[in-house]
Amino acid sequence: MDYMPSINSTHTSTTNTPLPPSVDAASALALLHNHPAFQSLQPLLVKNTIIPIPATPATSWLVAEAQSLAQANGNASVEYREVSVAVPMGPFTNTVVTTSAFVDTEDGLIIVFQAPLGLHGVNRFRVVREGQGEGGGLVLIEEARLIGYRLMMPFVVKTEQESHGEAGRAFGRKLVEMKGEEGEGEGEGEIVRK
Repeated sequence: MDYMPSINSTHTSTTNTPLPPSVDAASALALLHNHPAFQSLQPLLVKNTIIPIPATPATSWLVAEAQSLAQANGNASVEYREVSVAVPMGPFTNTVVTTSAFVDTEDGLIIVFQAPLGLHGVNRFRVVREGQGEGGGLVLIEEARLIGYRLMMPFVVKTEQESHGEAGRAFGRKLVEMKGEEGEGEGEGEIVRK
């Protein structure tokens, strides 16, 4: 029997973004659980809208994976969203629309997504304390698993690492901004917890 290589490949990565010392875990989790606010930190984002549960055969993997993750996380709720991103392709930009499922967890957020051309994956964001005692700071950890056509994976991985790296830094800046707004006593900019 001849061996035929798979046309798909899987890429996994972990990104650690230290959060500013003034940030507390409750605020970080509240921002992760505010899906539109968290997604707005993505530099490539064009549009992000809530949708009903996708019922097409093409999204059956997404729904099954999201429901399984929700059940594994204490029957967490699942919110489905259509997310459009502007992907740079040389001198041009192409808008890519993905179907995503957002699952809130006790320590963060899981996003399951399905994009065109067979690209799909799971991104898990967690807020954890690294180190012991007073010296330990909060860190946003993103664990990503991407599955797609082998030939396009180098481009996809590079684009995701750049945009998600910037989103992680923007996450820290947004938390500092929110803390400053809370300090003004106005309550504006507070993230409403679900």
